[in-house]
Amino acid sequence: MRRTAGKTALFPRWAAACLAVLCLMVCASCTSLSLEVKAQNEGLPVWVFSYDPPEGRMAFMGTGTDADVQRAGLKAYVDISNQLAEYLGAELTDDQFRELTSTSAISAFSLIIQNRAEKTVEGETTVYLLAVGSSSRLARSRSVVALEREQLINDLDALVLSAQECYQTERDVDAVKTFLKTAAIAYENDVTTISTDALITRVVNLIDNLQIRMTGIDASRASCRITVQRRYVILPSDIVNATIRATLSAGRGDGEVYQESYVFATGSSGYFDFLSPNGGLVNKGTVSFSLDLGEEYEYFKSVMPDSSVLQIEQSLRKKDMELEYELKSPFSGKQLALCVSEYNETGDALAFEGDLNPSTLMLSGLLAADGIETAPFDYASDDDDEDFYAYATSAVEGCTHVIRCVVAIGQVEEAGGRFWVIANGSLSISTADGRVLDESGTVQTIAGAGTRDEAIREAFDLYVRIAFSRIRTFIYF
Repeated sequence: MRRTAGKTALFPRWAAACLAVLCLMVCASCTSLSLEVKAQNEGLPVWVFSYDPPEGRMAFMGTGTDADVQRAGLKAYVDISNQLAEYLGAELTDDQFRELTSTSAISAFSLIIQNRAEKTVEGETTVYLLAVGSSSRLARSRSVVALEREQLINDLDALVLSAQECYQTERDVDAVKTFLKTAAIAYENDVTTISTDALITRVVNLIDNLQIRMTGIDASRASCRITVQRRYVILPSDIVNATIRATLSAGRGDGEVYQESYVFATGSSGYFDFLSPNGGLVNKGTVSFSLDLGEEYEYFKSVMPDSSVLQIEQSLRKKDMELEYELKSPFSGKQLALCVSEYNETGDALAFEGDLNPSTLMLSGLLAADGIETAPFDYASDDDDEDFYAYATSAVEGCTHVIRCVVAIGQVEEAGGRFWVIANGSLSISTADGRVLDESGTVQTIAGAGTRDEAIREAFDLYVRIAFSRIRTFIYF
């Protein structure tokens, strides 16, 4: 093609620019016109179909349909809430959603419901809500959430590494706890980069590979050794810091039986020796041992589905063990002399009827009910202490050991129409020749009653129950 020379042969640049602008204006006008026509046909405002927010503002269009207008409006709010959550990277807080639905605004984002429209078709109403908020505030909030989300994922990755390190250093139970915590956090925060199912499978495998053994059983003392190891084909590996819960039944001085539990941990050799830390352990019963996964497992159970918890529970129950026992006193067949001396504020022996004072009778009865037979006797207050053991061996034929308690009134006060008594007591367990095997310091009890004598007896009885517990612990444990 031959080009034509001269200015008239070229299309002027200014004319081309004007034509381009004119075309854009025509197109925009056509688009705007078509939206207006569509809005008129639908019976809705134009902003429902298109809204261009002012500079620095961001728009969200929420819709909700229901036969009930109020429910339709609530669904529109929920739709806006979901859009905000998607943009921010996190759900709105309860307070923010409440503020949105009650005030049609969220102050933190400078967001307001700018327009509302409704359309009803065949009994179904659709509510349209136009929310407009501050772009900068929303962006800042999004940045914080994104950073927190990123930090959360990094923390979870660090937990997984920590659990793997625990496994590599023979701390399998610590690894289980850490994996459980990781799974719960990931599930609760909807983190999809970490598979909670894979973590649960890992936990189940770790628990299944644990071997818990009970050896060195002494049923007469309710004692044993608990060993925790990881099963290997050739040699097992000792597990360090494996936490085991021991659950037992114990009795109070008033005869009431209750359940108590204690958590023990294996040492560097993978075991611990169990002996009841509770001197009130019932004479005959069962101590149950179970793998204890601590607060991590409690957190896991509080957030995870029942099916996930069931998987862990089934693995844990396979590791439960029981120790059946019947306590036997090592003093069986030996003659235990028992004396409880009662004194007033000035150090004089309290008067009583019969051969023995009430405290001696009470303590002797409690010990007898617990399988500990004693030979009670009374010791006169005007005898010297250095003659006590000689007196005991003469008063109790064949005496091999002596249990001696002393309880005295320390103070008596009257207040509020009641008498209050402070009593001071002490205890010693010795051989017949006076060699002390166990002794307590001063034990103080306080009791109140309507009369002075009743208050004294209450304070003394409290001391006798404390002494009984101390004696029982010494004899059985």
